[in-house]
Amino acid sequence: MIRYGFRANFDKDAILPKAFAYLVGDEEDEEEWGDEMEVFYNPWARIPLPPEFFPDACQHRLGSDFIDSRARPGHSMMSVTMKFCNPEGEAYSEDEQFRILARAMRARVERQMGGADGFVRKFMAPGQ
Repeated sequence: MIRYGFRANFDKDAILPKAFAYLVGDEEDEEEWGDEMEVFYNPWARIPLPPEFFPDACQHRLGSDFIDSRARPGHSMMSVTMKFCNPEGEAYSEDEQFRILARAMRARVERQMGGADGFVRKFMAPGQ
């Protein structure tokens, strides 16, 4: 299986998330239980949820005139997991070919975003 997608980018000048892709089960990159989990706190809750209840989740709290959002480094904003099987239904997983495919998927996602300039032209340019 190969997982790919986007992670939060905490660079102060970043306007795009970071692309990632990896072979599921590879020790160099592991998915946390709370990856992609979003917790929105109810400011009027009778029994508030403690912040440490979901430590890996991105947490959102309503302020007086803003929303305070906090995510841990590496928090996934979105991802897709692809599973590859042979005709007998057995999963492929640990071949070097799949590590190569994971790197190719990351490169493809980065190219599709077109870099910061391409993203701004495509999605943020006025009148388009």
